[in-house]
Amino acid sequence: MNKKIKHGVLLAGGDGTRLRPFTYYTSKHLLPVHNKPMIFYPLMNLILLGVENVCLIINPKHESTWNQLLSNLKLPININLVRQEKPEGIPEAFPLCEKLINYSDHYLALGDNILIGSGILDKFKNLGEINPKHSIILGYPVKNPQEFGVAELNKNGEVTSIVEKPLNTKSNLAVVGLYKFTSEVFEFFKRITKSDRGEFEIVDILKLYLEKKKLSILNINNATDYWLDTGNIDSIISATNFLSKLSESKVVDIANIEKLFVNK
Repeated sequence: MNKKIKHGVLLAGGDGTRLRPFTYYTSKHLLPVHNKPMIFYPLMNLILLGVENVCLIINPKHESTWNQLLSNLKLPININLVRQEKPEGIPEAFPLCEKLINYSDHYLALGDNILIGSGILDKFKNLGEINPKHSIILGYPVKNPQEFGVAELNKNGEVTSIVEKPLNTKSNLAVVGLYKFTSEVFEFFKRITKSDRGEFEIVDILKLYLEKKKLSILNINNATDYWLDTGNIDSIISATNFLSKLSESKVVDIANIEKLFVNK
């Protein structure tokens, strides 16, 4: 019997320099995308994946704003705010949250990534249950793979390499903002060092899983599934327009966490 993954890590720290002047007074993850705060989208995905506890990593200067938002939500999960004094890459989440999530298997989501689609979360969860000792990543086809961490596959669809911003690659599969990690990741973190840009790189963690043949990928079908990066103004506008069209078509009301607001 596969054990349920009860913990999620949600990254919402950083300074949001690409979204100034708005991020002088609030977190970029609290800015609206369509009719909801950006953070609602990845948070709802963690809820749908079945987590019971979320370690939410934040910039300390926005702590009061986060507390105000969460105090007005009635959620079916526990959320612990974790202060990140200085952003030093995605893997920094592991030592920051290891005790709160009891060194256990967990999902990790990026706070500025929106993932929507036809059963994508069920497929992601199922792949993790089939491969309980593996890290699971999402591969999304992009036109500009040189701007992303890219997964290269063999003819059987297995990951052969993970390359950060490759100049030459036959793969167009960007590794995007939702991961499943095993408890082994806490030891892996101790083995990596900062890159030339002064940050810990998630690609280095994934390479360690790959070395042990413990890395699986779920390829997103871009005909029915969507990944939206909302890290700058143009992408927020684009995501808002797209989600607005979905809302107008009555297809689905995405990340409808506001139904869980406490009425006061």
